[in-house]
Amino acid sequence: MQKTNTCKLGVIILALAMLATAFAVLPTMGAGKATNESVNAEITYTIKGKVVQTNPSGPISDVKVSLNNSDSTDTTDAQGYFELYVARDPNVNTTVIFKHPTFMTVSKEVNTTQYVGTVANMQNTTMKKLSSVSGVVKTRAGIYIGDVNVTVVDDSTGLAEGWAVTSSVGAFTVYVDATDITVTYRKVGYYEGLGEYSLTPSTNTNAGTIYLDTIVPTPTVLLFGVVSNAAGGAGISGVHVSVSRDGVNWISNVTDAQGYY
Repeated sequence: MQKTNTCKLGVIILALAMLATAFAVLPTMGAGKATNESVNAEITYTIKGKVVQTNPSGPISDVKVSLNNSDSTDTTDAQGYFELYVARDPNVNTTVIFKHPTFMTVSKEVNTTQYVGTVANMQNTTMKKLSSVSGVVKTRAGIYIGDVNVTVVDDSTGLAEGWAVTSSVGAFTVYVDATDITVTYRKVGYYEGLGEYSLTPSTNTNAGTIYLDTIVPTPTVLLFGVVSNAAGGAGISGVHVSVSRDGVNWISNVTDAQGYY
């Protein structure tokens, strides 16, 4: 009887020991798994570098830098530097895209060999200046025409490559990635203007002065007069006289030396 009780007691002690061991191991395993997941989730990979140009030599600011497979974006500072922060596996190659309105778009791949720890340094990325065409739009009387729509079409593709609207002094500049172009100048109240130019890569081409003729209504009515000084009655030269239709400056002229138009 004593032997049987001793055996039962041994079995109970062994079972309790096994349970204690199991409870001791389970929290350790769970803690290890949670720690790994936490570390992986907190790792942030950095892609950094600098954007420059060669002619003239120097950094390029305000370049939009983005990734093809991430929402991470940045804009280069005054010294051309950028940094992208990505929570992802650096063993997967990614493409960095550089965009600026006056430079050609550049795409560069970041590969695993560029990473040192969690940082990939792309060093310098060079962007080339786009070609451009600029000029001034006036009437035959020498009056600047603002708000003219300027459209540039690439002759090799037939597609529009750039747009601009003239300033209050008729000036415009359009940047395009093209060589042979056709430019149209359009504004309500004026006949359409047209120009063809061959551009030099990464260089501005001056189109000079573009003259737009006003559309003369039919039937034609001659409107003339003189603008004079109310105090002395002397004619005033250089006065801009215009006729508007539906709120649009339609026909205009400038008074002569005696104030006549």
